[in-house]
Amino acid sequence: MPRWVGLCASSSSRQSNCTLYAAIPHAKKSTIAKQLVILICLALFLPLTISAQIKIFHKFKTDSTQIEDPLQQQIEDLSENTQTENADLTTLVENLQYYQDHPLNLNSATREELYDLLILSEIQIDNLLAHRILFGTLLSIYELQVIQEFDLATINKILPFIKILDFSSTGHFNLKEMLKYGKNEILIRDQRILEKQLGYSPIDSAALAQSPNSRYLGSPDHIYARYRFTYGNFVSAGLTADKDAGEEFFKGTQKNGFDFYSAHLSVRNIGVVKAAVIGDYQISFGQGLVGWTGYAFGLSGATLNTKRNGMGIRPYTSVDENKFLRGAATTLRFGKIEATAFVSDKKRDANISVSDTTGGNNIEIIEFSSLNVGGLHSTPSEIENRKSITEILYGGNVSYKGKKLQVGITGMHSEYDALLKRNLSLYNQFEFSAKQNSVFGADYDWSFHNFHFFGEIARSANGGIAMVHGALISLDPRLAFTLHTRMLGLDFHNLYGTIFSQGTTIANERGVYFGVLAKPIKKITLSSYLDHSFYPWLK
Repeated sequence: MPRWVGLCASSSSRQSNCTLYAAIPHAKKSTIAKQLVILICLALFLPLTISAQIKIFHKFKTDSTQIEDPLQQQIEDLSENTQTENADLTTLVENLQYYQDHPLNLNSATREELYDLLILSEIQIDNLLAHRILFGTLLSIYELQVIQEFDLATINKILPFIKILDFSSTGHFNLKEMLKYGKNEILIRDQRILEKQLGYSPIDSAALAQSPNSRYLGSPDHIYARYRFTYGNFVSAGLTADKDAGEEFFKGTQKNGFDFYSAHLSVRNIGVVKAAVIGDYQISFGQGLVGWTGYAFGLSGATLNTKRNGMGIRPYTSVDENKFLRGAATTLRFGKIEATAFVSDKKRDANISVSDTTGGNNIEIIEFSSLNVGGLHSTPSEIENRKSITEILYGGNVSYKGKKLQVGITGMHSEYDALLKRNLSLYNQFEFSAKQNSVFGADYDWSFHNFHFFGEIARSANGGIAMVHGALISLDPRLAFTLHTRMLGLDFHNLYGTIFSQGTTIANERGVYFGVLAKPIKKITLSSYLDHSFYPWLK
C-alpha cells in the first residue's frame, strides 16, 4: 500500500500553508525521481492555482460572517430528514454548536463521537477508522481526500466541526478547572403572533360558560428560558422552562410560573462512568425497537440514512413534554463491554374515562382512554387532563462494542397507576390496552469490508414480535446502496420506540426499502429510493 507524502507551498494572498498529497508506491528509482519532479513543479505553481482549493478548505475560518452558514445548513438538512413532523431539534443544535466551538480531533475520535456529527455514513466512519489503523494518525485535513467515500462535499460539511492534531485532545476531568473554565449560558425568548386570534378575543360570561374551551386562559406569549452550564464534554447541568401560547403565567392554574420545567445534571467519561444523568434524559439503543426517545431519520432525500446509531443515555434539553424520561440513568464501561441501567417516574397527560371522586378533593383515576402528546394546557379541558396519571419505567442494556462487531440486548418495563383502556374498534383492536408492558430485544451491527449489516429483533409482553434488518453496501466510491426490511407484528406493543418506517407506531407494517446514491461525475449526485410497504390490518 502506498503511503502519502506531501510538499508544502505557501499562498501569500491567503497567508496560509497548503499541502499537496500524492501517492508514491514502491517503484524503481527512476520512476520515483519522475514523480518527485512532478511534485516539485506542482509546488512551484501551487500558489497560482490553489486559490479555489484554499477557498474550499478555509472558507469557514477566514470569514467570521460565514461561520454560521455550515451550522445552519446542517440544521436544515437534519430538519428535512427527520421522521417526526415539527420535531424539536434543540438537542441536535446544541450538539453541533458544541463541536463547532470544540472541534473533534479525528485522530482520537471514537466511533460514537463520529456518529454524533450526524454527517458521516457508516461506511465513511469504517473507512476513516481503518485508515487510522493502517497508516497511523492523519497528517492534515487534506489527507481526508484519499480515504474512500470522502468526497469534497462530505469534507466540506464536516470541516467546521473537526480538527487534526497528532495527539489525543480528550482532556481529563478536573474540579478546579471546571469551576474556572466552565461555560455558563442564559437564554430568554418571548414570541407571539401579531395577528388577532379568536381564542384571545373578548367574550361575555354567558357564552364562555356555554363553551368554556372556546377561549384560552393565558396570554398569546410563548416564553422560553434556559440556563446551561457545561465543562467540555464532561459535565452538563441545566434548567429549561417553557410557557406555550395561551397558557397562564404566575396566576390561575400556573402559580409556579411556567407550565413546563426540565432540569438535569450529567457527567461523561469519568473513570469507568461513560455517562450518568440525574433529572431528565433520553435513551437510544439498537435500531429503536425497544427504547428510542431522541431524534430519528425518516424517509427523505438522504437515501442512505436507514440505520439507527444508538447513543445510549443523553441529558434532555428540549421542550417536548413527552419524549423523555425523568429519573436517573448510568452507563458503565469495562473495556469493550458497556452496561446501562435507567429508571423513570413522571406524570403524563391523559384522557380520563373513569375516575373515583368519593374521596373528596382527592380524585382517583381508574381508567384512561389515551395519552395526550400535545403538551398544551391553555383551556379548562387541557388543564383537567394535565399530569393526571403516573408512569414508571425502568430497564437496561448490555452491549459488546468491538471494532467490526457490536451486539447488545435491551429490556424495558413500563407501568401506569391506572388502566389504559382504549375505545377499541375494528381498526385498533390490536393496540396496547393494559396497565403495564415489557419489551425485550437484541441488536447487531457488523462491518465486513465495504458491507455493513445491522438489525434488531424484539418481543413485547403479549408475545408480539417486531424485527428490522438492513445493509449498507459501497461497491465503489461513486456508488452505494442500502437495503432495509421491516416486519412489525400486529400485536407488538411499545410506546417508547422509533424505527425507520412509514408508520408512526411500531406495529402492523411490513416493508422493504431500497436506496441508491451515485456520483457519475463531479458536482453531480444522483439519489433515488423505492419503499414498498403494506399493512396486514386496517390503519
